[in-house]
Amino acid sequence: MLRLIRDGLPDPDYTEIWVRDDRIVVVHTGTVGDRGKTQEKIANDSEHVERLIAESSAMACEQGFREIREDEWFDMVLQYHFDTCESLPDLLAHRHVLENLVSQNLGWNGYGRVTGGDIGNDRFNIYCRVICPEMAAFSALSELETFGFDEEIIAAFSHGDTYEVVHPLDFKGKFVP
Repeated sequence: MLRLIRDGLPDPDYTEIWVRDDRIVVVHTGTVGDRGKTQEKIANDSEHVERLIAESSAMACEQGFREIREDEWFDMVLQYHFDTCESLPDLLAHRHVLENLVSQNLGWNGYGRVTGGDIGNDRFNIYCRVICPEMAAFSALSELETFGFDEEIIAAFSHGDTYEVVHPLDFKGKFVP
């Protein structure tokens, strides 16, 4: 997937380009925080796929879009503490449901993506790579709440070896992923 951004106030615009089913080039554009719109281009073969990606990318760059710099990405962790009585298969299924909801929310709204997750020590983590970190956290948490996942989820951002918790606001103690 190719992710591009165009600086703007109050929020940047994004363009994402990816291939679905080996021959459909998907171009998704919008303002970060909005679902945006999607255009699909059907290719005849793999060379045509590459050409459509290059053309779509070039067109976005002509409109002021650029690749997202490494220093613009933030590592976000969403953490859920669970009851040790729950079975591992149930916990894994629960984590996958939450991961999918967060992944859809972050991706379709231009914030970023889920990069993985883990389970252990009475908690599970969903790892994400995002831009506009506070907005991304709010959006992901709101999405989870919409679907009835109102468990106490902690949202934190990595700063090297330390973490800054942004939700809940009254979090006390040291965050450990």
